[in-house]
Amino acid sequence: MLNETDEATHCDVLVIGAGTAGCLVAGELARRRPSLTVRLVDAGNDREVGALLDRDPRDPTTPGVRTMRRHGGSEDFPVPSGIGGSSLLHAGIALRGTGRDLAMWHARAGHRWSPGALTTLFDRLESGGDKDGRSTDGGKTDNGEGSGPLRHADPDRLPPAYRAFLAYCGRVFGTTGNLNDPASHGVGTVPGVGTAGSIATTARQYLGRDRRPANLQLTGESVVDSVELTAGRVSHAHVRHLPSGHSTRVEAGIVVLAAGAVASAEILLRSGIGSAARLAEVGRASVLDLPGVGAALRDHPVLWCEAAVDPAPGDPPWPWHAVLCRTTPEDPRLPDCSLELFHDFRLRQRDLWRHRVVLSHTQLTDVTPGSVSLVRTGDRLTTRVEAARPARESTTRLHTAHALGLHAESEFRAVGLRRPRLRPHPGAPAPDRAADGVRSAYHFHGTCPMGTDPAVAVTGTDLKVLGTSNLYVADASVIPGQFGANTHHATRAVALRAADEIDGALALH
Repeated sequence: MLNETDEATHCDVLVIGAGTAGCLVAGELARRRPSLTVRLVDAGNDREVGALLDRDPRDPTTPGVRTMRRHGGSEDFPVPSGIGGSSLLHAGIALRGTGRDLAMWHARAGHRWSPGALTTLFDRLESGGDKDGRSTDGGKTDNGEGSGPLRHADPDRLPPAYRAFLAYCGRVFGTTGNLNDPASHGVGTVPGVGTAGSIATTARQYLGRDRRPANLQLTGESVVDSVELTAGRVSHAHVRHLPSGHSTRVEAGIVVLAAGAVASAEILLRSGIGSAARLAEVGRASVLDLPGVGAALRDHPVLWCEAAVDPAPGDPPWPWHAVLCRTTPEDPRLPDCSLELFHDFRLRQRDLWRHRVVLSHTQLTDVTPGSVSLVRTGDRLTTRVEAARPARESTTRLHTAHALGLHAESEFRAVGLRRPRLRPHPGAPAPDRAADGVRSAYHFHGTCPMGTDPAVAVTGTDLKVLGTSNLYVADASVIPGQFGANTHHATRAVALRAADEIDGALALH
């Protein structure tokens, strides 16, 4: 573990957030530019995390959860304690999105983010090659730009409940051989990165202990409270070491926000970058008026239905998210849905996982965004996170009825599926409406959307914050609209493009 007080206060590139995007950006830039110093700051600690949502409750400085408002109640969302961020939660899922998603991105961000350009980024991530597609590591999955060819679970080796899910969805919704085909719908196996038994985090892929570039400094258990912007240029960032409370001014030539859709927007707002009118309401001086910061927190509301099932034999299945059925918004039976079944990974450390599955119904596109904003209470400035919610109550009712009726289907009766019950988020009030029972899928995106209009956009298509010369956003925050799939792979594509943009800017100087 690096000690905050012992580290230098200057670096060439400062990357804020060692999650899905930050590890990739920092690792790529450090490898491409060995003469530069790259510093990566994260609230988590630099240790191997062996289970999803793993954290040490005995450590009070370890981040565990944050809270957002939902339907009059509150919902906690996890903040993983290990380096790797949300890639710890998403377990290497590598969905490219649908044709509609790629068309939306193109329409809002222009030709540099066309379907062809996005496909090229995905291809590079999946190639295990360098910037031009050449292999850098003999196809290994944990070094160089790409993470290697995507893996799919072998259906014949999955537990019986998974095979029942494939059979049922195939009969009702059809089968697809490739969920990454832009036109695909129906059921298939989930593409992912990593190897059996290992969570494919970007930390392991790009910052493994035995291959971490010598010019990359990793600062754990630390957060960036704000950055200082003068005449369009960030001069330094305020880095606070959580265990000691000690703060350091870190000067950097280039600053990259990769802290996730909530924290990246939060850092900008605390730095005076956001809606000048809303900042004035909380007594914060505006240094750059960008109303789009935090205005739309996009996510996927999900219904969790737990059910008992005949015990699964053998070792725990991996990856947990192995099968998925995607429907179109026009499907009359189950519209706008990503339907999944998985054994309950929260019980992985106990043998109870064998007896219980989760059937999740995730709403993909017809979603009303939430927001990230600052609130003043006395002399304290805090962050308010409003959750995204389903736009139509009728769709949520259809999803609910479908979830509670699956135990009656022949395929599920054969594996003993029984006692289904909805599990809303723990802070939910007694639900008066179907939508009150949803929870977050933790697919946060869209709080710093890319574009060209400063009334809406926060970054340009080069991922640089509008009106600045050295401040970039390189995570899911920049996705310019509602993305209809798990955002893990799209975030990696953004991070790879950010590495290209910054590498190109460095070459010019």
